[in-house]
Amino acid sequence: MHHVGIPRISGRSNVQQRIEPRLWGCPPAPSDKQRTDLLWRQASQRRGTELPTPPASAHSTQPQRSRPSSPIPRPPSSTSGRSITTRSSAVNPGRAKQRTPRVTDKDFRLTTLNPHGIEIVEDPTMSDFRGPYRHFGTEAPGRERKSKDELVSWYQTRSGLEDAFIWLSLLPEDVRNVEHEYRQMVAAEEEEAKFAFYGKLAFFQQDVAHIPRSSARKRSAYCKMEWAPKPDGDLLRCPPMVSHVGSLAASGRNEAPFTFNNKPDCTFWLPMVQFNPVYRRAVPRLTFMVPKAEVVGPYLTIEFKKADQDMASAVNQLAAAAALILFNRVTLRIRRLNEYPLQREQCSVLSHFEGLKHYGIALAAQYANIYVITPRFEETGKDRDGQHGAFDVASVWQGCRVRLLVSLDLTREEDVLEMRCWVNEVQAWGLATHSADLIVDVKGILRKGEGGDERVSLLPHEMRKLGFEA
Repeated sequence: MHHVGIPRISGRSNVQQRIEPRLWGCPPAPSDKQRTDLLWRQASQRRGTELPTPPASAHSTQPQRSRPSSPIPRPPSSTSGRSITTRSSAVNPGRAKQRTPRVTDKDFRLTTLNPHGIEIVEDPTMSDFRGPYRHFGTEAPGRERKSKDELVSWYQTRSGLEDAFIWLSLLPEDVRNVEHEYRQMVAAEEEEAKFAFYGKLAFFQQDVAHIPRSSARKRSAYCKMEWAPKPDGDLLRCPPMVSHVGSLAASGRNEAPFTFNNKPDCTFWLPMVQFNPVYRRAVPRLTFMVPKAEVVGPYLTIEFKKADQDMASAVNQLAAAAALILFNRVTLRIRRLNEYPLQREQCSVLSHFEGLKHYGIALAAQYANIYVITPRFEETGKDRDGQHGAFDVASVWQGCRVRLLVSLDLTREEDVLEMRCWVNEVQAWGLATHSADLIVDVKGILRKGEGGDERVSLLPHEMRKLGFEA
């Protein structure tokens, strides 16, 4: 490669210097300023853009010369020269492209969650200090049941949990191992991926998938990693903005639509095999399903972050995903209620949605927050015209409340034990209560909707819930 030689300058090294004008960086300014300006103009014309004026050399032995009176000529605005423009200004000059909201934005709750009625309540005075068993109204396994095998036998005595094997050991040595591992990761300042990897191993297990698929109607937990929901406006719809926060726009803030990267780390679902094969194929017409996995009805969402400072972002992600899931769960319930007008009119609005909820766990480094997400409804049982009639989800849905149940530090042995107890009970609720409610809603719609399907059999407790004679 041939280099341009620069004449020797008195008082400086005899080694010749090389000047290679570059588009994105300023070359070393030689003492000969006229030659520098010439090289700069030539480089500018070759690249089709005007370069900034090079800085004066700090090592120049010659006095600074005045700047040329004529500016560096700009290249003509033709296709021969390459201009540097932003995409947004080229498409729509004078208007900057609006950035998609992110869960890491400091005002994400104000501009995105609040307009959709999503309220995050983290007041410690409202936390549930009673523990998981009193929260769910269930019986604790007792001191004599600590190992995984003992807990499997214990939980399988409950209705709906006969096929589940996901229960976490409560043995002291297993709890200490988890606590020690978290201490090691904190000391090593591990990355988010390591915390997420170990957290899934320690707390979030999945039932073994039987291949080939069993035809038995079993309830088991299916863990979906990084589910990326794609609302279709039908069976998976974004929660709407609610009226009681409409004043946000008047305050000068922009209300962000429910369009952002909403991909939770883990979600737990129910398998399609829990439905009777007679009507199983009809279920995807009623509620959203992950097609290839063939799972429906998510009941638990988990989000991981690296440091405790990122907990707010983890909660934002969790709240947005839970609101999307819960809104569509309420939509399914409303569809069932509209098939039974007499039952719908006999009760208040709130009573129709008792028990509908979602659970979420946000983990940032060694800290874990457990939340319950419940829907908020309009108190009246009237439609938009003020008349009693079929429920419209947009008229009764007023958002949801994301309430903190407990905050835990997983470098403490007692908190690891409590975390495992909470996870076991959330899983038990999802596989038993949540699953049973989902089945009733699906059966109720199929039994009366679209002419009714008499092949859909109802158990006595399902008949009572739907208003039939048991």
